[in-house]
Amino acid sequence: MNNRHSQAVWMLVIIAIFFALDCMSIHSGDDLGYMFADTVHHNGDGPRVTTLWQCFTTQASHYCTTNGRFVVHVVVMAVLNFLPLWAFRLINALMFALLWLIVVKLINPSAQRLTATRSLALFALFCLFPQPGMVLLTLVSYAVNYLWVSVAALAFVLHLRRRPDSILNIPLALIVGSLHEGWSIPLGVALFILLIQRRLSPAVFAAFVVGTAVEVFAPGNLCHAGQGGGFTADAILRKVSVLCHDLSMTIISPAVAALLLWSAIRFSSCQRFIVARLPVLAAIITALMFAALTYTSPRQLTCPVILTLILILEAVQPLLTPRVARKASVAAIVLTVGVIAIMAPAKYHVYMRWQSTLRSVDECRSTAIANYTMPSWLPDENDAILRAIAPDPLANRGLQAIGDRYTIRGLSRLRKYENPNAPSLTAIWPDSTMYNDAKQHKSSREDRK
Repeated sequence: MNNRHSQAVWMLVIIAIFFALDCMSIHSGDDLGYMFADTVHHNGDGPRVTTLWQCFTTQASHYCTTNGRFVVHVVVMAVLNFLPLWAFRLINALMFALLWLIVVKLINPSAQRLTATRSLALFALFCLFPQPGMVLLTLVSYAVNYLWVSVAALAFVLHLRRRPDSILNIPLALIVGSLHEGWSIPLGVALFILLIQRRLSPAVFAAFVVGTAVEVFAPGNLCHAGQGGGFTADAILRKVSVLCHDLSMTIISPAVAALLLWSAIRFSSCQRFIVARLPVLAAIITALMFAALTYTSPRQLTCPVILTLILILEAVQPLLTPRVARKASVAAIVLTVGVIAIMAPAKYHVYMRWQSTLRSVDECRSTAIANYTMPSWLPDENDAILRAIAPDPLANRGLQAIGDRYTIRGLSRLRKYENPNAPSLTAIWPDSTMYNDAKQHKSSREDRK
């Protein structure tokens, strides 16, 4: 089988697996918010989106009040409101496969190392991206914001590498720079280093800076920056503390340890590696510094984790002799299958809780009950292990996210849209036992009064 045919087989397998997992995804929080033309995201003051024009006008308002990701969020709203769910899941699976493919092409392994590199990249993306067990499967809004934008950013980098003199680089730089600050700011630093090294056209760099400025300096980003306490000293220290905790569960931590060990043992070869990849390293450091100021969730580590993964796979290429490559391929595939076998039932549990909630909402109750018993083989839903194997881009909290205030408001608004006389949804309870206990507690408290 030649390389092109084997690549197609890999892609089809990845798409099939990802699509199957994504069929257990749920809509909550932001997804429900983007179904309405609110003047401010989650403000609850707009009608249900029924036309594409509403997507543009809503995001024009959000650009001034919420954040600057105009292009990305227009796509989010269009997908949520006009695309069948199966079509999104298929496109999402294709995007994940393209992310894998672009990562492998950026590494550019030799023929004898190709299978091992493909297997290792698949394992890292399926199982470690951006944290163990946290593949971006759950929300449309986060998949488009992080997975799809990652594909666009890395495809732009690959195009720059292969065709540095292409006239298309200028409009591509403008578009990619305007998509998402989590990628555009780190990439802007990397491109600046390439510009200094005279490996990048000034026109391409200028276009990227313009696109980044349009997105980053949006008036709405001033409001967005206030999340988590803003830029006060106490807030930044709190964010750095959480960031350090989350970094300890990513591939960045062992990568830093390995780099320090490498520099101690083979300083000259380590130095050559660092110098040759200075733009990528600068992008990773910039991404982490930016995250320290704005950190709210592990999804913000998408850019540095992917870039670190590329550096790791490039660094291990010389170690992949034919014998080692075969063993690495088998180990990576076995580990990938094992992690997916753990993720699938955990995701299924979250999915069934979600379906139970939707049935309860459809019955027009004011208090919905996710009436689904926790399987005995799973730990408590607040357990750190469960939070890792129940993937959710919010922060690995697939079970808790069902009951957040944005989900409750979104479901209530959707029900009101379909049935104006339906009562407002006020709460979502994990199960009927907790609901009955709370109701009994409320009654006894009223009796005492």
